[in-house]
Amino acid sequence: MIELALEYSELSSRELAFKITDKQGIYLSESSVYRILKQRGLIAAPNQILLATSNEFKNKTQFVHQMWSNQVYEIHELQNI
Repeated sequence: MIELALEYSELSSRELAFKITDKQGIYLSESSVYRILKQRGLIAAPNQILLATSNEFKNKTQFVHQMWSNQVYEIHELQNI
């Protein structure tokens, strides 16, 4: 597992767990991979974009089924930043 972690250092612990299952045919959970990598000092900084929340929507809905549309729109807008 450590060899794969060094070879694919750009992968998160979740992605590495899937890669281990695909390449070696053994199952390790994401938390086990994270724990092992952390013990060996191989955990990199998270590469995820953290989103801040607000108390209310910027685009308020007027109809019942508009909620999902607003959420998809806001995700699309965040990706274009």
